[in-house]
Amino acid sequence: MFVWHYGQTNIWGDKLRSTVAKINLGNLRDNVFYIKKTAQNSKIMAVVKANAYGHGIIEISKFLNNIGIEYFGVAFADEGAIIRESGINSSVLVLVPDANGDANTIVNYNLDVAVSSIDFCYQLSEIAKHKNKIIRTHLYIDTGMSRDGIYPDEAVNFMKKFIELPNLEMNGICSHFSSSDSDTDFSRHQLKLFKSCLDYLNSNGFSFNLIHMANSAGIFEFPEAHFNMVRPGLSLYGYSYSNLNKVSGELKPVLNLSTKVISVRTIQKGDSVGYNRTFISDRATRIATIPIGYGDGYPRHLTNLSKCLIKGKFYNLVGTICMDESMVDIGFDDIHIGDDVILIGSQNGINIGADYLAEKSGTITYEILTSVSARVPRIYSEIY
Repeated sequence: MFVWHYGQTNIWGDKLRSTVAKINLGNLRDNVFYIKKTAQNSKIMAVVKANAYGHGIIEISKFLNNIGIEYFGVAFADEGAIIRESGINSSVLVLVPDANGDANTIVNYNLDVAVSSIDFCYQLSEIAKHKNKIIRTHLYIDTGMSRDGIYPDEAVNFMKKFIELPNLEMNGICSHFSSSDSDTDFSRHQLKLFKSCLDYLNSNGFSFNLIHMANSAGIFEFPEAHFNMVRPGLSLYGYSYSNLNKVSGELKPVLNLSTKVISVRTIQKGDSVGYNRTFISDRATRIATIPIGYGDGYPRHLTNLSKCLIKGKFYNLVGTICMDESMVDIGFDDIHIGDDVILIGSQNGINIGADYLAEKSGTITYEILTSVSARVPRIYSEIY
């Protein structure tokens, strides 16, 4: 992935390619402060998996660390290794350890890890003992996601086996909401199970330094799920969930995806645009070509469905989204080669969000953000 900071040119001394993702670190900071205000008595574990939701794991983690974030959550051990290699020594929790090969990386890079397999713990213990290291773990409880974790009624027996293992320390306990943005009743059921499991463990002499369950939606919907740590992911990057309009005005999108017009041509009524002639013009018009396509992460599913912003006005993208280019119907408006085009972001007070693209393409905001490909340069600045 290409990384630049505001004002830099590329290694050849030229300007960057027209298509760039501008990452507003000031908005990221404001989102962190809003989350802290919402969960005042809880630590924040910043979830930076999947390349920090497409924003760039190294730069995002460094910035968050510099403003006081001391805990990071990743999916896999290699993501944690990237954070360590960048010079960050704060706690990094591997949420989805791969039993087929993550143990060595976890130990080598002093990563914390969520555990639910005693066999994996045996493996970790042996490696940690051999390398004379202590590895901190978090017990993962499955309260209804049916993906990771142990069932609540297995927790005490698990812990009885765990405490016999050398060089491992149980530092936390966690669970994960399956539907905190859509099913309040089931979420409360999950929370009740998690609390009962905590009580069951405590009554058997097991306690935990860190307790966490709330993802972004859980932070805003279920204050009782804050415990002493929360795990914001999507909300860090400026987006809320479908039923959380009450916070959407407080969160600020961090990523702006833009490009420039590279050619303009006039077509006549009946002319087609793009592969497979999916757009046939019903009038004479002008077509602007922009250098962004599904190879950059702009979804092909948006063919003839999406809009962009040029000079503060919406224009339809027409024709099949190509790998490297897309086409825009600009009519006969005053638009020329070099004009800015916003695919995600704001222009003249008008906004196109990643959530809009998600709705139009039948997916979720996460997929839109994480799909912005490595060939799109990320430009980082605190103020735009």
